[in-house]
Amino acid sequence: MKIMNHLNKWAAAALITALLMTGCSSSGGGQTLTSGGGDVQTTFPSDWNPGSGPELNVSGPKDDKAVMVNSMPKTDMADDIDLNGFMEVMKGSFSNQYQLFRMYEIQDVTIDSLPGKQAEYTGMLDKDLIHGILTVVDQGDHFYQILAVTPDQKFHSTKKELFEIIKSFKIVQAKPASGAGAQSPTDAKVKLASSDEGMELTVTGQWEQMDVKEVDIQAVDTATSSVLFVLGQDYNNESSLDQYYQFIVDNRLTDMENLTITKPVKLTVGGHPALQFEVSGKVTTNGMNMAFLITLVDSPKQYVRIMFGAPQSSMDKLRDGFAEAVLTYTEKE
Repeated sequence: MKIMNHLNKWAAAALITALLMTGCSSSGGGQTLTSGGGDVQTTFPSDWNPGSGPELNVSGPKDDKAVMVNSMPKTDMADDIDLNGFMEVMKGSFSNQYQLFRMYEIQDVTIDSLPGKQAEYTGMLDKDLIHGILTVVDQGDHFYQILAVTPDQKFHSTKKELFEIIKSFKIVQAKPASGAGAQSPTDAKVKLASSDEGMELTVTGQWEQMDVKEVDIQAVDTATSSVLFVLGQDYNNESSLDQYYQFIVDNRLTDMENLTITKPVKLTVGGHPALQFEVSGKVTTNGMNMAFLITLVDSPKQYVRIMFGAPQSSMDKLRDGFAEAVLTYTEKE
């Protein structure tokens, strides 16, 4: 089983800021891996393999066990969230990703002299029963998540090794309090298309397309904590684009609070009239402060909603790239 694939999907779905790694060095009983920003490190067995992408990730020699570390700046979360609240946010996020999800007793732990919470969990992902250990640590300006996973049938023979890697986690230097230091998008062009290839657009960055039946196109870029949704909707044929806009504002933003909505701007996308506006606020399902650039396109076949989302602290850096990607949208007649 490619257990690292499960971790990558989790990281993408959770919208966690990612950093590139710098590499490994030998250390006593194994290897020590330090993040690209030089802020955190962990030690793992010499036969394990370092990965790439998030702040830290390593996998066992048979790719059947893995540990990943990610961080979330508190500036991207609700003002009043604490360690207990963040653990609940992660629990809610996991319950949306795993079928038959179950989290066991949450315990208080201390990692690198910092307060933390830890719990084992099980759940089905891609028809595989996964057994994991979720640890969250409060660094002050950031929450760190340490996720260790393996197939359920191998957990008991592997758990000691996983716990040792988790315990080795250290913060080398504090990260900036703001999430504004997140990575900039790369210049790589990625073409995304719906399953029937009727809808298509090109994005720039480290985007990975996800297979979600309810959405025509869904993709994530873990390097910038960005998400994309493209949805076609057979709305009332007699309605106008302005009426569709009002329908979206009134009925499709109910999972956000403290909303700020900019005035819609008219533009043309793929030769069709469109309205574009920005929504920001707290997402009630995960406690994150998010911003979404939303474009509504009036195509001959349907209304199309193109939504790019990112943490509020990153949107100023990402907005222009999102807007450029929207203009590449095409739809087959």
